[in-house]
Amino acid sequence: MFFIIMNIMKLFSIPISQIRQYSFCPRIPYYQIIQSAPKQNPLWIQQGLDFQSKWEEMQKRRKLTRFGIEEQGKVIKHVVVESNELGIHGVIDFVIEIKGEWIPVEIKRRFSALNEGTLLQLVAYAMAAEEQKQIVVKRGFVYYDNKGKVIEIQISKELREKVKNVILKIQKAVSEELLPESSASIGKCAQCEYLRNCNDRNF
Repeated sequence: MFFIIMNIMKLFSIPISQIRQYSFCPRIPYYQIIQSAPKQNPLWIQQGLDFQSKWEEMQKRRKLTRFGIEEQGKVIKHVVVESNELGIHGVIDFVIEIKGEWIPVEIKRRFSALNEGTLLQLVAYAMAAEEQKQIVVKRGFVYYDNKGKVIEIQISKELREKVKNVILKIQKAVSEELLPESSASIGKCAQCEYLRNCNDRNF
């Protein structure tokens, strides 16, 4: 059913990052894709960009043992993936390749509770990599650099279905060009770069 709907809609490929954005608030993909609305970048966004550059330099001195991998493996940075079937594309922070296994890794600067957006984004990367490389991706990692903490994620059937469901919702919002309803909390709205675009957010 998923692929039948996708074929009917015939829409452009969605950046995988929009899956995480949708999980934070369904309105963000609408603003970014439909309206191309200007955003106000909070300080934490620039901090994240600065961190990415510093992390790449630091990573040269680090080993895979922190991921529970003792044997030799290959680390590939900034891996571009695309799925024509799912209608998504993106760039994985890095992939660990070992004994024919591909393991996508999502890097986070600061440790916090694992949220659904990060989880689904990682799974979407795995699904796109599977199509592109004709392999089965069984797991991935979320790596929190400030704590050196690693969370292993199993790429389950349930998570795959959630990713497909979010993709369909984004595609529907794009095709209809209607502002989605949002149940975002005050806390989420306060840190959102599109807060000024929402006239129905009451504080």
